Amino acid sequence: MYSIKSLKNIAFFLIFLVLNFRSFSENRYARLFSVERGEGFSLLRIDGERPVAVLSGGKAAKLPKDAVVISPAKRCYVASTSAFDPLERIGAIDFAAFSSVKASSLFVEGARKRLEGGKMRFSGKYSSPDFEMLLSGGCDLAIENTMIFHRPEVRKMLEELGIPVVVEKSSLEKSPLARLEWVKAFGVLFGREAEAQEFFDEQIRILESAGIRELGVSSEESGVRKRVAFFYVSSAGTIVARRAGDFVSKMIGMAGGEYVPSGFRASGGNSSVRVQAEEFFALCHDADVLIYDQSLSPVSKMEELLSLCPMLSDFRAVKGGRVFFVGREFFQMTAGIVPFVSDVSEIVSGGDGGRVVFKMNR
Repeated sequence: MYSIKSLKNIAFFLIFLVLNFRSFSENRYARLFSVERGEGFSLLRIDGERPVAVLSGGKAAKLPKDAVVISPAKRCYVASTSAFDPLERIGAIDFAAFSSVKASSLFVEGARKRLEGGKMRFSGKYSSPDFEMLLSGGCDLAIENTMIFHRPEVRKMLEELGIPVVVEKSSLEKSPLARLEWVKAFGVLFGREAEAQEFFDEQIRILESAGIRELGVSSEESGVRKRVAFFYVSSAGTIVARRAGDFVSKMIGMAGGEYVPSGFRASGGNSSVRVQAEEFFALCHDADVLIYDQSLSPVSKMEELLSLCPMLSDFRAVKGGRVFFVGREFFQMTAGIVPFVSDVSEIVSGGDGGRVVFKMNR
């Protein structure tokens, strides 16, 4: 038989467990954030940052002492352009009230329309935001990327004004699908966890149904892999390619292609590397597929491309009509990884893509 004292102790222990119960969501790919859920809150932990407790109903019990406590964001200042696309995918774009870029530099359709229609306001670059506008406009969250580390005084001022700052670090993840999984972190911040999970699961199902894996297919499975180059021509006439091992080259690998400029190594951790046309020709003239990046040099027709770099006319892909391009929105489509991989997979199999990667016509 238990004594009255023992029963009280058991009761207190059970109450303690209930009040402190947390469930942990294990990420499939991402390593730089995690989510815990407790009674009345979700706790977002981002590597190197204070935890962010997002309340889901009333007062939450037993939060970490150093936690930043917020309610789901309703009037957010988005100073990381990579956040706009995930917000649109999970139905949270209406909560973006302030932008660090103007409409002319924003290519995510829903976000750009909000700017053009006055529903979202340009409030200054990340390095010099209009603090008065943010404060008077009821800004309740600032989403920054790692560039904010170069301007610590801006972050300090935002926090002193009572505007919580979250630094999203998706660009530091080691794999494309880890980047994609950051949609879950945005889901926590905006009270759209179910929508974020549903979107992410659907993207993974699309890849798995197509037989596409994180590390791509092996050469034994795919036969001879099609060689793919991804680049643009600068105003100075030099070729700018993605470095080997960067997330674009990894997505091409996932799609079953072989990224051709594997010898290109960028300095200082940069994702792009500038090379002379002759060097690019030596490495890539026999590539099976060329993909042109329009982000800094808009070109969608072969005549335009060849006028920038006539030497390309001797490339195998040009002669064979296997030249494609991605639009200016490509690098802002951070949740568009699966359509890109699917397009490239189709292209290396002889198709023409058409969701994110488009065929270049004469």
